[in-house]
Amino acid sequence: MIEAIQMALCKVGIAMALFVGAYLANMLLGLYFNIKILRESFSGRRILASFVKILVFGFAMALLTLTVAILPEFAAAIGWEIPPEYVDIFSVLAICFTFLRMAAKYAAEAFNKFYKILAFDGEELKAAELEDMQA
Repeated sequence: MIEAIQMALCKVGIAMALFVGAYLANMLLGLYFNIKILRESFSGRRILASFVKILVFGFAMALLTLTVAILPEFAAAIGWEIPPEYVDIFSVLAICFTFLRMAAKYAAEAFNKFYKILAFDGEELKAAELEDMQA
């Protein structure tokens, strides 16, 4: 069972790195977009809230993934045999449906922000500022 825990921790570590990388890329692009393009003020509280979110989501997903990945080993230890081919499926599904789904979500959001930054020409903001001044 110790070997299964070590293997699950290794997979969770890699998946966690993918999640954190996608989340941080999304956060940095959002910072740039909000501050440089939308001209919003910097908020340290939002950054702190993002880091708390990473910690909470990461820890919760790691626990969930480890639980599901170790479940077949525990079942075998108490006498409830699960076929070996299902053991790998449990682990893969746990990682795919937790970390990789969230990493893909934040990566997609980061790409959308990246494309908005590249597509921004500045004229839209100037027109909006003129409207605000005239109102």
